[in-house]
Amino acid sequence: MSDRTIELPNEYEFEREGLYSNIVTKNHKLIIDHAALDYSYNDKYLMFVYDTIKIIPDKIINSKLFFLVVDLSKDTISPRMNYIQYKKFMKNKSVDVNLDLSIRNYPK
Repeated sequence: MSDRTIELPNEYEFEREGLYSNIVTKNHKLIIDHAALDYSYNDKYLMFVYDTIKIIPDKIINSKLFFLVVDLSKDTISPRMNYIQYKKFMKNKSVDVNLDLSIRNYPK
């Protein structure tokens, strides 16, 4: 049971369980297991950032995080992106910098 479930576009849900126990689901199917840190979205994209190596909270390095992007119009999920790929995606798609998950401070 999650502490807080946040409903997102296209039936995705971000379930806050705690610092390293957040998950992402879609129609009750697990998308990110216990590593989700945050999300952002606009009318075109839903983006998730996650950490697969469980870095010590005060030592999180953005360049070591991974990102998934959902194209909301096609309802498709990108392959996992590293920091450099994600930054290139943000620039190429002209996504608003306020949605950029790589510049946020983690953990929340």
